[in-house]
Amino acid sequence: MRITISGKAGTGKSTVAKLLAHKLNLKHYSIGDLMRAMAKEKGITLLELNQLAEQDKSIDLELDDKLKELGQEKDNFVVDGRLTAFFPMQISKFSWKQMMKKGQKES
Repeated sequence: MRITISGKAGTGKSTVAKLLAHKLNLKHYSIGDLMRAMAKEKGITLLELNQLAEQDKSIDLELDDKLKELGQEKDNFVVDGRLTAFFPMQISKFSWKQMMKKGQKES
């Protein structure tokens, strides 16, 4: 099972993803964590990486590749990030609203 949580900055994606991963006993990955690791590998801060990414599209492509690798090599996880729902990882996509509606019907 592969679950993506996506949304705008500061909306609680990581919080929800961590809780869901814990509840379902799945591994949690965060695009933010991947970006922090990428910044560390490059010997720069996260802010510097973000500024660099505005000018250098290879940063986004590298991050995309890391997410694609995750989808190809791993299974049974929750991943959060602003655009994670758009990556092809053979995932069933559903929205929080759809999940809530389903839960209401079953009650």
